[in-house]
Amino acid sequence: AGRSGTVFQMSPDGALLTLAAFGWTNGALPSAALIQGADGTLYGTTEYGGDYDAGTLFALTPEGGLAMRYSFSGWADGANPYAALVQGTDGNLYGTTQRGDLFDEGTIFSLTPAGVLTPLFTFNGDTYGGAPVAALVPGVDGSFYGTTPNGGSNYCGNVFKLTPDGKLANLYSFLRDTSSFPPVGNHPVAALVRGADGSFYGTTKHSTIMGLAAPGTMFKITPNGVLTSLYAFNSANYPPDGFFPEASLIQGGDGNFYGTTYGGGANGYGTVFRATPGGVVTTLVNFDGFDTGAQPESALVAGADGSFYGTTTAGGLGGHGTVFRLSFAPQIITQPTNQTVLAGTSAAFAVSLFGSQPLFCQWRFNGSPLTDGGKIPGSGTSTLTISNVSPLNAGKYSLSVSNALGSITSTGALLAVVSPPVFQTVSQTNGALTLSWSAAPGQTYQLQYKSELASTNWLNLGDAIVATSPAVTASDVIGFNSKRFYRVVLIP
Repeated sequence: AGRSGTVFQMSPDGALLTLAAFGWTNGALPSAALIQGADGTLYGTTEYGGDYDAGTLFALTPEGGLAMRYSFSGWADGANPYAALVQGTDGNLYGTTQRGDLFDEGTIFSLTPAGVLTPLFTFNGDTYGGAPVAALVPGVDGSFYGTTPNGGSNYCGNVFKLTPDGKLANLYSFLRDTSSFPPVGNHPVAALVRGADGSFYGTTKHSTIMGLAAPGTMFKITPNGVLTSLYAFNSANYPPDGFFPEASLIQGGDGNFYGTTYGGGANGYGTVFRATPGGVVTTLVNFDGFDTGAQPESALVAGADGSFYGTTTAGGLGGHGTVFRLSFAPQIITQPTNQTVLAGTSAAFAVSLFGSQPLFCQWRFNGSPLTDGGKIPGSGTSTLTISNVSPLNAGKYSLSVSNALGSITSTGALLAVVSPPVFQTVSQTNGALTLSWSAAPGQTYQLQYKSELASTNWLNLGDAIVATSPAVTASDVIGFNSKRFYRVVLIP
């Protein structure tokens, strides 16, 4: 429809279905990802088209019904939205435009589901930044966080925060040059991503080290604006790691961050990389410029199958880009832990996994495969439960996990089964009472007493005792006490 762009749906096996086509009057050249609203509707932006050729906001039903919700005029409401929208807790949609009224450099706006737009802030290219091209990110404090490639105190871009009451604060201004390594970088074009630790992570497209141009960085910034540079991309590294990261990062279930670079890598066509929260970067994919594609610009998306999906802007059969899937061999993120339980109670071993589906799990006991039945469910899942534990269940438990790309086995976790302590002998000599009870060597026991049976207040008698044999003995000087009740507590 006039080469104005489309919205498409793709199945995990690569079957593509075009849902809607833009005709310029309802928008043109969508550059950002769609978001799904709480009402199930998909929402997005087009950079151009609409009533004033300044871009639109649109809604799309999952069946493909396309409707323009707002047409930008290019004046106070802004123009040329490039970034994806985000939905706030109030149900409204929030986004940015690259341009504003006359010499302004973009806006932040809110849009009701009914299509009523309210400008919230106008950028002027000054300290507060300018020309935002990245989506806003909600913070746990109710504020929105974002980046601009222009403006800031050093005119090299910034990180900003928009508070719920509409006030914008510049959290950090990027530097034009730096002598530190890794460099801070400048001109961020990608959205931030909120990490599991509460900090935000992002990339800059460019950087400069003592006057020499360098191809971008990865950084971390706290909600109050403390920035740490984590990594400097450098095509001179060996093996080459790519340059010009233009897309936002995504945090995987393994706690690492994943992203793309537009260029560089072993073939010069860009990469997919993995980065630890501390900034250790590993190249996972070097695009070849042909079958796998070239020059990715968009963020990866996590699929329900545990794989990541993404796009390239060039390469492929027709030379116009590809849609790709990045699959992962199984990884065990948290290992099962040793447990000590009382006989007759339950025990559970669990691991957290990362990897592409389907994942096949098999618990083992002392190296032999377990099967479900009786008091053991979950032998083929990531969580194993053993009910009514007996000494026969004591031993080492491990989990083997596999998928089409490989297999891995967890560390072994020991299950110790301890019988409850039982008093064996009680003897009195003069004013001293001696008690002995059954025990398991290495376990810790606490002897307690009270003077009234109806009382719920048990008092510790002496220090806890670590058993060194199958029986433990302790004494109590009872003096003139007419009665005293005792119990032994097994301390985990």
